[in-house]
Amino acid sequence: MPALTFLGHSACLLEFTGARVVIDPFLSGNPAARMKPGELAVDYVLLTHGHPDHLGDGIEIARRTRAIVIAPFELATYCAGKGAAVHPMHIGGEYDFPFGRVKLTIAFHGSGFPTDQGILYLGNPCGFLIAADGKNVYHAGDTGLFYDMKLIGEMHGIDLALLPLQHLRHDQGAAGGVCAGGGGAGKTGARARGRGADDVLNRHRMRYRAPLPMSDPDSRDDQRRCARSLAILLGPRERSFAPMRRHLRAGGGKFRRGTLALIVGGIAGAPGDATAVVAAAAEAVHLATLIHDDILDGAARRRARPSLHRVFGTGPALLYGDLLFVRAVAAVHALGNTALTACLLHAVQALCRGEMLESRAKGGFPWSEAAYLRIARLKTAS
Repeated sequence: MPALTFLGHSACLLEFTGARVVIDPFLSGNPAARMKPGELAVDYVLLTHGHPDHLGDGIEIARRTRAIVIAPFELATYCAGKGAAVHPMHIGGEYDFPFGRVKLTIAFHGSGFPTDQGILYLGNPCGFLIAADGKNVYHAGDTGLFYDMKLIGEMHGIDLALLPLQHLRHDQGAAGGVCAGGGGAGKTGARARGRGADDVLNRHRMRYRAPLPMSDPDSRDDQRRCARSLAILLGPRERSFAPMRRHLRAGGGKFRRGTLALIVGGIAGAPGDATAVVAAAAEAVHLATLIHDDILDGAARRRARPSLHRVFGTGPALLYGDLLFVRAVAAVHALGNTALTACLLHAVQALCRGEMLESRAKGGFPWSEAAYLRIARLKTAS
C-alpha cells in the first residue's frame, strides 16, 4: 500500500514499493513546509512546471540524493544543465519506471522562471498520472479546471487526486477542484493565508484522502467542535422542536459532508471553530434534505428508524426541515465570509432544482442518462 505525506503548498512525498517520489518540493522559504530539503531522501523528483514555488528545491534534492528528475522536456533540460540526472518527457507521454508507470497530462498554467534577464521559458506545465502498487494517483499540478479531467478519471480510475484549490476573490475567478477538491482544486490542495508572500501559500496547498494512510492529531478536537455546533443548529430550545431534534440525533449518520469540510478547512489553515461551524452547516443542510426527501417520497424509514414525518406529522417535519436550512445559512453568514455564504446558498438552490427535476421525472418526465446525471449533480453532488 503506498503512503502519502503532505509537505506543504503543492509538495507531497509518495512512498511506493522500492521507491520514494517527491512532487514539486518547494520547501526552502516556505513557512508551511513540513520538512527541510536536507531531511528528504528520495529516488525520483517530479516537477510539474518551472515556477519557483514548484521547482523549489527540486534540483538541489536531486543532486544530493542522486534522484532522477522527471519533468517536461524543457524543464528537464534546464535541470540537467544544473547538474541533475533527468528523464525528459512530454504531454501525453508515459514511461514504465522501476516503481511504476508515469504519464504526463495537460495543465493550464504558466512555466516561466524569473531571472535577472527576465522570464526564462521552461516549456509547458503538466500534471502527473502515477500507476504504482495497484493505485492510480493523479497530481494535477497548477491548473484551472478543464473538462478533460473527466476523461482522465474515466480512462484511469483515479484512487487519489491531488488538485489545486484557490480562494474566491473578487478579482479572480474560482476554478473548481477537489481532491475531493480548486485555480484549480490551494493551489494544489490548499491555499495560502493572508496577503503578500503568505497569499501565495494560502492559494497553494494539497488535498489528499484515503485509501492512502494519513492521520491528523487534531481531527478529534475538530469533530467535537463540529458536534457541538451541529447540536446548536439542530434546534432552538423551544420545547416543540426538542423531540424532533432528539429523533434526528439518535439516527446517527456517516457525517461525510462534515468530515470533508473539516479536512478542507484544516488544509486551508482556516480557524478550527469556523471550520466546525461550516462542517455543522453542511450536515444540517443534508439532514434538512433528507427530511424533505422522505416527505416527497413517502418514505416510512430513514437510518433504520421511522421517518421524522411518520413520527411527528408532515407539517411539523416540513417546518423543521425549513428551519434547518435557515439556521445553517445564518450560522455560516455569521462568520462574515460572504463567499462561504454564497457557496452554501448556491448549493441549497441546486438541491431544490434537482429535487424539482426528480419530482417531474416521477410524473412522466423522460428519464435519460443525461437527465439522471444532471439530477445527481444537483442533488447528491451539491
